[in-house]
Amino acid sequence: VSTQSTGFKNCFLMRELLCFLCLLLLSCQTVAQINIWPLPQAYTKGTSLLTVSTKLNFQVTGFSSTILTEGISRYTKIIFGDCYSSSLSENTPEDVQTININVQTSDQNLRLGIDESYSLQVPLTGPVVLVAKTVFGALYGLETLSQLIVPVNDCNFVISDAPWSVTDSPRFPHRGILLDTSRNYYPVVDILRTLDGMSYNKLNVFHWHVVDSQSFPIVSSSYPYLSQKGAYSASEVYTKQDVQTIVNYGLQRGIRVIPEFDTPGHTYSWGLGYPDIIVCGNAVPWTSFCNEPPCGQLNPAKNETYDLLDGLLTEIASWFPDQYFHIGSDEVNSNCWLSDPGIKQWMTQNGFTTISEVLQYFENKEHSIVRKNNKTPINWEEVITVHNLDLDKSTLIQVWLGSSSIGKITSRGFKVIVSTYTSWYLDCGTGNWVDGGKSWCDPFKTWQMIYNYEPTTDIPPSEQDLVIGGEVALWSEQADAKNVDQKLWPRASAAAERLWSSKNIGGTDKALPRLLYLRELLVKRGLNATPLQPTWCRLNPGYCV
Repeated sequence: VSTQSTGFKNCFLMRELLCFLCLLLLSCQTVAQINIWPLPQAYTKGTSLLTVSTKLNFQVTGFSSTILTEGISRYTKIIFGDCYSSSLSENTPEDVQTININVQTSDQNLRLGIDESYSLQVPLTGPVVLVAKTVFGALYGLETLSQLIVPVNDCNFVISDAPWSVTDSPRFPHRGILLDTSRNYYPVVDILRTLDGMSYNKLNVFHWHVVDSQSFPIVSSSYPYLSQKGAYSASEVYTKQDVQTIVNYGLQRGIRVIPEFDTPGHTYSWGLGYPDIIVCGNAVPWTSFCNEPPCGQLNPAKNETYDLLDGLLTEIASWFPDQYFHIGSDEVNSNCWLSDPGIKQWMTQNGFTTISEVLQYFENKEHSIVRKNNKTPINWEEVITVHNLDLDKSTLIQVWLGSSSIGKITSRGFKVIVSTYTSWYLDCGTGNWVDGGKSWCDPFKTWQMIYNYEPTTDIPPSEQDLVIGGEVALWSEQADAKNVDQKLWPRASAAAERLWSSKNIGGTDKALPRLLYLRELLVKRGLNATPLQPTWCRLNPGYCV
């Protein structure tokens, strides 16, 4: 009886093993596609299939920290979900059981230009080896590994096309998303989910456009009326603790958080709490005084304006560890300032005859405040392309009015962040929110338009290093927490690959199959990413191009 029982058991195990191998063979058809996004700078692959243990053993040598250990824990859950620590079978030992991670330096100062490179080796036998200069490079290596490990069914995981050898680093050091939380409010949980999506795409800058004319949602203890009067409600605000949560969440994912307090324009909401520092507040017709309602600009002629700026920016700057602080300065309206008799008299007394001279005075004051707090200012491009201001060359300039502005700014020696509305504004093409006509920045920016945009086109080779990267921008007139995922993903992924991968990566036809796979991955990871094509196209590659 015992012999028969053993025979039946062996037959059952053999049948189970054969069924599993059949599933693995079938899976080759679906996972043979290279599914890494963004595409690495260099890689080689083979033709073999490796099984992956759900009891992966991570061994860290060199430097380690909570950023790395928490990253390992996070990616273990991302890859295996509820399958972690289960086992395929005692009789089917998996090929991949150990991940060796070596971090070569202790540098955790997340900043512009920190080393984000990594190498990843997936051999046919033995441990996977991930080597990085910093913990942030190691996180990117874990993201790449997580995209190589594919579930077959239930709790069976494989890596196809082994052996893999990946050598990778970003093309640009600044790769970001701008999110506007003033026009519509976003709960903290939705911002954190956005940071998750950024980490899956190796984006490393969250440009937080915190306040604008419509609302002032951040709570200042120095100037409490700003949020008490300027926020939409007492529940639609961000406290210092909220900011610290977002900043730390970003740090754990290699994402810098840069705040923007847009001044001197776009400041109507400031005047609700402190009306003496604002001119042309909610002026009509708004089309004469600002680019969108409600109008309002800081009064450059009053000392009270700079006293508030000094106290507010000093307080807020201490909450954000990044070396940069964005102070806006776009769309300054001359009619607004000139409508105020006090400003006109002040201009005469100071010998100012143009609005550009007034703005130079204002920027000198505000830059001094930012720099005394050990921050470097970022401005929108008009300070150079429209007003021709004299600014310190360490100031970063963000371009949005078109590609022709990039060369004008780099030729003067400034570093540039590219966010041209013609290619990288994600809010365009959904109608004018005021009168129902076309949006000012039509057409809708498809992922193909975003992907095909090259930030250094027509820039002389000697100046291309001044282009430090770019950001896709989601202005929130028609976006909030309910549709932010669909607005961002996977279109922001297209910019992520343009900013990370080689300039000569190829066109959208080659990128499409990987992007379709990425979209499914993002959905699986909890992002409501927009579908790009019918599912049939993904299951039948090559027919929908």
